[in-house]
Amino acid sequence: MRKFFVIAAATALMASSAAAIAPGSYGLGFTSSAAPVGGYYQATDVLGITGGLGLESFDSGNTNFYLEVGLPITMHSGDRSWFGIRPGVGFANFSPDDSSSKTAFGNRSLADGTALQFQAWLFYMWMATDNVGINFYHGLNINTYSPEEGDSVTDFTTAGANATGGGIYYFFE
Repeated sequence: MRKFFVIAAATALMASSAAAIAPGSYGLGFTSSAAPVGGYYQATDVLGITGGLGLESFDSGNTNFYLEVGLPITMHSGDRSWFGIRPGVGFANFSPDDSSSKTAFGNRSLADGTALQFQAWLFYMWMATDNVGINFYHGLNINTYSPEEGDSVTDFTTAGANATGGGIYYFFE
């Protein structure tokens, strides 16, 4: 936790000249470890749209698929950074290679099935340059797992469980 505050303080001190992204700008990059191929679109001054995709394919022919969509809502902004809330939803269809494989939603070991995740995150985006944005997020997830056999399970987890999660985007203008 201390490491997170040091990083956040350092980035806040560096925020000075470049402007935050303008409405209509979009970026491509790393979204999260579950959905690493992602994008960011700034719809208005306060509302963005994020999306991510994750795939895993095993030699056995089994495949894991993960899709994530979020709506970052800016509550406070500066010249190069902004802070807000990010509600989102994730969907996974998983068929791990063996029963010890972990799902896209954390440390739960499950057999074949699907999962739905509702996200309530805080986020911070810092524009390191005019085109490169680095974001940090932390929050609550509500996960519902529905295995092909057996009962569904719902649990609560944190995003960025040990410190924080993050991503990086290259923005086009």
